[in-house]
Amino acid sequence: MGTGACGIDCAVCRLHTMGLCSSCGSGTSLAGERKIAAQLDLFGMACTILECASEKKISYCNRDCGSFPCEHYRKGPYPFSEGFLSMQERRREQKETTCKHDMPKAVLHLWDELETRDRAEVCKRTLATPSGNGGYILKSLCDTWEVDVESTTVKKQQGGNGGEWDRFAPFLCLVYLTKGAGGKPSGVMAAPRDVLPGRDFFTGEHRIETQNLEDTFGHDTALFLESAQALGGEKTDRGDASAIFNIFPRLPAEYILWLADDEFPAKVTILLDKQSLSLYPLDATDVALNMLNERLVMVSRDFL
Repeated sequence: MGTGACGIDCAVCRLHTMGLCSSCGSGTSLAGERKIAAQLDLFGMACTILECASEKKISYCNRDCGSFPCEHYRKGPYPFSEGFLSMQERRREQKETTCKHDMPKAVLHLWDELETRDRAEVCKRTLATPSGNGGYILKSLCDTWEVDVESTTVKKQQGGNGGEWDRFAPFLCLVYLTKGAGGKPSGVMAAPRDVLPGRDFFTGEHRIETQNLEDTFGHDTALFLESAQALGGEKTDRGDASAIFNIFPRLPAEYILWLADDEFPAKVTILLDKQSLSLYPLDATDVALNMLNERLVMVSRDFL
């Protein structure tokens, strides 16, 4: 069913549950395309909000569009009141908060370490690029982050809402720049338990949870691949469906989906580069993988 581009949840609308109205869907969904086509056929015009979101390839106006609230909302009598739109406009003009407060206090000393590093060496090692203010520009999945050493802040330059990923990403970026990419990926992918010889690190508090992925994608390879592609994943040829992600330029992770059948439940296997021990601290790798799992599930809702 899905949420409409305007933010209204069709799943809890009685018109929808009674079968009187189809789901609008997001601006990037198949449901949205069908809704626009149906409205044009029936009324000769489509909802300007949904049509605009579809043209701009924006899933949800409130979350993804820098112009919200725009004239499409101001001119129409619904879906939001003038009071709600004014509140949104006022609060969006407030001073933007940084991600510094989300940093675990135990690793704030990494800023000092990064400040002492030679910037050319850091860029060569991590494949980050220098920013104009003496910091770094770093790619992560489909996002671009700016790490400002002088102000000790990390800010997303490009990319949509990442949910919990965005809260942890500044910490993960900082760890990557200071502690990661001690070598180059080998190109050989291995099970996480084989990354640290003689010890399965990813157990207990470092366990990588995949149940949410299996529940979401266990019967739908197309949904998995669409969600992976939305986050910058590239299709590979393992299992029933698979994709490899560059969490950072030199930190790949491959996700392999096995669909559920009459005998076995769905299974998602995650592989890391065999040299991962030198690419990124293991006690941050499990954080990155679990956050990526949550983000995959979150982005899948855009395609339902």
